[in-house]
Amino acid sequence: MLAMSYAIRFAPGHDMGAIRARVAARGALFDAVPGLRAKAFMLDARPGREEYALVYVWESPDAMQGFLAGPLFAALVTSFGRPKIETWLVQGMSARPKVLPTPSGATLVDRAVDAGETPDSLEQAARRWTAQARATQMRVALLDPRNWVERRLTLGVAASAADDPADNLGARELLYVAGSGGSGTTAPALTLTSASA
Repeated sequence: MLAMSYAIRFAPGHDMGAIRARVAARGALFDAVPGLRAKAFMLDARPGREEYALVYVWESPDAMQGFLAGPLFAALVTSFGRPKIETWLVQGMSARPKVLPTPSGATLVDRAVDAGETPDSLEQAARRWTAQARATQMRVALLDPRNWVERRLTLGVAASAADDPADNLGARELLYVAGSGGSGTTAPALTLTSASA
């Protein structure tokens, strides 16, 4: 498996309700995308940090390439321009829950990989971490071997847990989780605060 991610940033004061409406109207289209294990639609609507962030988990490079050449990605480019896409190796992923907490959020934590850590030890640690996900959460552990950065994504974080000082990329609203493995999981909008704000 591999993952891709990108973020679309907006000027302060942008109507983030339009993004919520877009996800409500189009999120389910991604449940049938071939080879897409999961896609998280996330939003940071805090003033000065307006951002629409997306993370995809693919079964293969061919599945990702097919999406990038297809009409759903073309529609995004038409609306927002071509984003700068980051690619990641998937070190571990827990099962997608059928129900997310209401309201629901997502946290992302990046860290530099220590010189003494090996790809094997990173993968073992990632699998242990993803196996500890709660029944109402989904965890994805990613590795960027070009820059040796590990990213841990937790979907389905309750509002009380989303204000996490370790969340160095900032807490986000989780709007929808799509994927070809079954019907998507909807999460109502959530207003979050974060110690990293």
